Amino acid sequence: MPQRPTPIDRPTWAAYIGGEFRASAYMKPSLQLAILLLSIALLGGGVFALIRQPSPGPVEIVLPTSTPQPEIKVYVNGAVRAPGVYTAQEGDRLEDILAMAGGLT
Repeated sequence: MPQRPTPIDRPTWAAYIGGEFRASAYMKPSLQLAILLLSIALLGGGVFALIRQPSPGPVEIVLPTSTPQPEIKVYVNGAVRAPGVYTAQEGDRLEDILAMAGGLT
């Protein structure tokens, strides 16, 4: 009949924390080999995955295009010759819009 380990043979929590515990002393060689092979396989798979990542392709730089200026509609009413809605261009001033409306009366 196999002999039961004495309390001295079993590692204690203090041994784990203090760094004195060596897992290899308590594992079977076949388990050590399985863990080593699994570690190598995972490390190799990670390296392979990093190397085999597809390239993102060429970088395309898209320059912004000028946006068309929105139309500005101006409603002119009151003391003008031709009240109504007029379209102002970029840079137009109030006197330009009044001239489009036929001027002041």
